[in-house]
Amino acid sequence: MYGNTSSVYNKIWALRRILRLSPMQRLMSKLKKRGVTLSQMDALELFGADGLRHTLDYWHLVRSLDIWEMDEKYLPGLRKNFPGAQIIISDTFKELQSASKTYDLLISDEPGQVFGQRNEHCEHFDLLNENLFRIARRSVVIVLNAVPNPLKQCPKSDQYSTYPGYMSMRAQFYNTDHPERISIEEMIPAYRRVLRTNGFNLDWHIKVLRTLRGGVYYLALKASRY
Repeated sequence: MYGNTSSVYNKIWALRRILRLSPMQRLMSKLKKRGVTLSQMDALELFGADGLRHTLDYWHLVRSLDIWEMDEKYLPGLRKNFPGAQIIISDTFKELQSASKTYDLLISDEPGQVFGQRNEHCEHFDLLNENLFRIARRSVVIVLNAVPNPLKQCPKSDQYSTYPGYMSMRAQFYNTDHPERISIEEMIPAYRRVLRTNGFNLDWHIKVLRTLRGGVYYLALKASRY
């Protein structure tokens, strides 16, 4: 999904994890420095997949972990790698409609670009709605995949038939006339607006480069209900 999946890439990623230099490990370290007490937080991983991309890097740091993943093939691996975690096999968007449990830490590893059976979803844009904020506690950290430059991450994506619609959705969400290249700082007003609409103030944010190509960042939004 994000970046090269070659054996060389995987070896580099494994080495970074061993050295505690993986992007998620660096993000957790930055959160701690900002006063976030991870050991007292209940976390939810949305779009969990097999949990090997980054869930392994933080699950032992939080008080509890729930994982939502639609594909049942990942269930045995998730149960093995995350003992004690509550794992729900369900479509994230459908699960959000009825979920009642609340969380301090929401981490969304949504697919990049557009996705869904009819390409009806785009990045995390339609995830950030009243259903998600209903399960957020008064003080919450939301971690998203922010994509400043889709072509840097996936150089041939402008050749896909979905590209024009993808750019249109980015332009609308970020309220910009240059959706193909948006800095993280340019993105922040859009997130601030969404949070405000759903009853939260943006306290601060942190970004950490996620992919080797430099096209995707972790963006952590610390928010408080007003």
